[in-house]
Amino acid sequence: MSLYHTFDALDDRTREQLSAMLKDDERFVLAVTVSDGLYKRHRSRLVLTDARLLKIKHGYGIHVETEGHPLDDLADVSLIEGGRPLLRVTSPDGDRSYPIEPDDAAEFTDALERGVTWHAEKS
Repeated sequence: MSLYHTFDALDDRTREQLSAMLKDDERFVLAVTVSDGLYKRHRSRLVLTDARLLKIKHGYGIHVETEGHPLDDLADVSLIEGGRPLLRVTSPDGDRSYPIEPDDAAEFTDALERGVTWHAEKS
């Protein structure tokens, strides 16, 4: 499974890390598995909340890498289609591209774009 519609659908390690990252008033919206390399162990989760886009990458053992971007800070979200779609996110930290499964690309990108638009209109 690579698209997660509920918090409980996530794997145990991701749920545990996400629980520690979520703010009191923040809620889970959607998550997707993205590829960081050729092997299954090189996969991360992009988690969309109602306030941020989070990336959780589990390394070997207990090593975890995380990053987060407030939706207010995202200047652009686009889906680059081709062989394997890339979700491209532009923030003050620069551009990031995430390889995403074709079946999940449109739904996750649409949800992220809606979140960014909602935050921009609210400001």
